Amino acid sequence: MHLNLQLGAALASEIAPPQGRRWVAGTVLDMKLRSFVLPGTTLRLEARLKQRSHDSASLALETRTSKEMIATAGLVLKVGDVI
Repeated sequence: MHLNLQLGAALASEIAPPQGRRWVAGTVLDMKLRSFVLPGTTLRLEARLKQRSHDSASLALETRTSKEMIATAGLVLKVGDVI
């Protein structure tokens, strides 16, 4: 799940924030771990933009094997000040 959140952060860096602002992680929603993963299992991670408004963006995060869904979560981004 940590790698999914990192992938979400990478996607956030590709979404243009409002002028003079940046995206920051807000809330993780509905995180579900659906199956045990054996060591050495190859996983496919996916992050996609579900919805965007002026001051927030919602991402869907998924982890799959070649056969099944392993984990899902939602990540809400909010705008933060540029430091």
